[in-house]
Amino acid sequence: MFAVVVWTVAILMVGEASVRVRAWVRRGEAGTQQAIYEIDPQLGRVVRAGATSRVGEAKTTINHWGLRGPDFDLQKPDSTTRVLCLGASTTFGQPDDDDADIWPRQLSQLLNHSPGGGRFEVLNGAVAGFTVEQSLIHFRRSLARFKPDVVIISHAATSIAAHTRRQFSRGSGVDGNAKPPLSRYLEHASLAYDLIRANTASIRAGQFRRNRGRRLDERGVEHFQTALAQLIDECQRGGASVIVCTFPRAFAADQSDSMRARLAATASFFNPSLGIEGLIDAYEQYNRAIRDVAVRTQAHLADADRRIPRGGSCFKDSVHFSRFGHQQMAELLAERIETLFESPLTQIRIDPTDAVQ
Repeated sequence: MFAVVVWTVAILMVGEASVRVRAWVRRGEAGTQQAIYEIDPQLGRVVRAGATSRVGEAKTTINHWGLRGPDFDLQKPDSTTRVLCLGASTTFGQPDDDDADIWPRQLSQLLNHSPGGGRFEVLNGAVAGFTVEQSLIHFRRSLARFKPDVVIISHAATSIAAHTRRQFSRGSGVDGNAKPPLSRYLEHASLAYDLIRANTASIRAGQFRRNRGRRLDERGVEHFQTALAQLIDECQRGGASVIVCTFPRAFAADQSDSMRARLAATASFFNPSLGIEGLIDAYEQYNRAIRDVAVRTQAHLADADRRIPRGGSCFKDSVHFSRFGHQQMAELLAERIETLFESPLTQIRIDPTDAVQ
């Protein structure tokens, strides 16, 4: 038995070493993407100030404030509109999203290069994996000091995943807003685990499709609405105009069964207690909740769910944007920011999309 354990550990170590050598050859570093984060006792993890990471040609750069993107001064320059983006990985970006491709950076480019526009600073305050409750804590603790003029909130996917864990994993010892400790450790420490997890999501999702007929309960949706309203109120009391986004996704009810299964694969993996029909219903519930909260709090609505086409053109997986999807999101938000001011700040031409449905 002891020999089996020793050989197993040896094989795992050789596999990990091989993956790290491959990473060093391909991108000049051998760490995991999780190395850009550090443990936080209240939030689980936060982005590590000054960190960088590469995946292929894609670079992730963290400034000295612990936000993704270029550095900026705490004191906002005169005649500058400061925009703060809150959300999770669809806002922060994926490991293979280059700094220049994610929608907060593209939004900055659109706003600052439009004829007759003013000066804008777009800050990316998102953290991959954060729920809306975590963004509320993060805003209160770290981001409110930047005194944004506009706050953009894009949350749903991670809150849906937390909701499914709370509703269907009772007694498992897994917190509704967190992954099991072993998973968190392996994500941080093992590049091989990261690689296997990223490349087998669609395969592993198949085992979860037995959960047909399950639906998320209203109590969890109300929990999300309450937290979202609190976050909006916190931003508004700080003097910011708030734009809240509905949450787009690649899969839809009117797609063929095979396409829908392929496009919903990663969402199925992160929500193993729901079938595809339950996932579609969950996103519909949460987007209705977002629209309702926008009305109740008098926040501005960017209806990305209705604007950004379904399918593989705008998405790399179930919810994460392709570069084209990031562009679509940036253009939508540039339009919405224009409506916040009396005089047009942008002159963005939105071309009709020919994205595959």
